[in-house]
Amino acid sequence: MKIIAYSDLHIHPHRFGAGTDDDTGRQSRLQDCLDVLDMTAKAVEDHNAVARLFCGDMFHVRGRIQPSVFNPTLSHFKRVHNPNRFTDYLLVGNHDMEHRANGEHAVHGLRGPGVDILEGYGTMLDDWGRSVLIGWVSYTPDIRELKERVRKVAYDARHEDEHVYRRIFMLHHGVDGAMPSIPDMGFGVLDLPHEDFDLILCGDYHMHRELIPGKAWMIGAPLQHTYGDSGQ
Repeated sequence: MKIIAYSDLHIHPHRFGAGTDDDTGRQSRLQDCLDVLDMTAKAVEDHNAVARLFCGDMFHVRGRIQPSVFNPTLSHFKRVHNPNRFTDYLLVGNHDMEHRANGEHAVHGLRGPGVDILEGYGTMLDDWGRSVLIGWVSYTPDIRELKERVRKVAYDARHEDEHVYRRIFMLHHGVDGAMPSIPDMGFGVLDLPHEDFDLILCGDYHMHRELIPGKAWMIGAPLQHTYGDSGQ
């Protein structure tokens, strides 16, 4: 059983290094984001994966998604699920939200056959040949609320059917120490539900980093967005 995990795509016509793509005529940085999205689908195919897990921030500009950004993104998900070959789970990130917290979000429009949207927090079971439990917590700026949501999801996972084959936790929030240049916020590695999940995948920070050996990772962004993340 294999999955493809990615995060923080931030699909947008970023200005850094921008030009015009020769093949599509699109702004080249927007096309870069769309190309990377296609690469993750190719990875699913190459590895015969059962699912693609996205840990938040599909889009970049909060509350104002241009049709030239949204439409080709939606076309990607319709194309890769015709016919449906795997499952997409898309966690809502803070850049996807209209107001940086709970409420309306742009990822909602991507929902469709083979595409499930994970918003707020919760758990669900899926059958990938074996029963797999997915727990998730989307972005919240309130650290106390964040910790309470993580505890609730961990509790539900702990009391789920003992025959669950794997438990996977998805989070969109920074973790203290994952990026030394960012001040601590009060949510650290020990706050992750490492005792109740077999695999923990975190989005939000753009640098890839292993947080708990063999168990928890800050996935990081799959491409460079600005001058500031050069070499990361």
